Amino acid sequence: MSRVRPEDWRPQDVEYLEPPAWEALQQTERSVLVTAGPGAGKTEFLAQKAAYLLQTGLCPAPKRILAISFKRDAARNLAERVAKRCLPEQARRFNSYTFDAFAKSLLDRFRAAIPDAYCPPSDYRIVMPRRQHYRDFLDTHNFHGVNADQLEEAIARMRLPIANEDSDLKRAVATFWQSQYDDQDDVLLTFPMVNRLVELLIRKNYSILKALHLTYPVVFLDV
Repeated sequence: MSRVRPEDWRPQDVEYLEPPAWEALQQTERSVLVTAGPGAGKTEFLAQKAAYLLQTGLCPAPKRILAISFKRDAARNLAERVAKRCLPEQARRFNSYTFDAFAKSLLDRFRAAIPDAYCPPSDYRIVMPRRQHYRDFLDTHNFHGVNADQLEEAIARMRLPIANEDSDLKRAVATFWQSQYDDQDDVLLTFPMVNRLVELLIRKNYSILKALHLTYPVVFLDV
């Protein structure tokens, strides 16, 4: 498959890139932050940069580009734009996920490496509880000093394992995790819980972290 020399590459389906955008597109030695308002073309910029890296071989096979978006439409739109500009074998090395979808893919792939106390079965279910669910949980377990907002936020932020249960909030979070695992035939996970499991997985398994770095030398974060 022929490659384009970096100095010969030109944007596709775009008549003009402003000098700062062109400079950011060609920057490969360090991280770049691109800020712009809604509708300013950030997604198109990422698609152009992906095409540049793939078509010039600056991201050589079998290495891949990982793109993380927070909305499904944004992830799909970005993947479609790259597929439009690159050959199929190049576009296949561009992986565009939502944050939750990427975390779930890691959990499903490496689930067995999670410490036993938190390792879910392969047939776990994803649930999306409403605020009332957290209120009912707190009332049922007599955590009257914690409100539903605090619990929901702590579940999303608190590192596993939850060892020092020295506050009502920590005890509430630990009890919530336990309640979701009570029935091993029907383990229930929220996406924030999946996120915490994956953070634990990567923190405890350097080989997995290294494999991710080798697979994805380039990461786009579209927020």
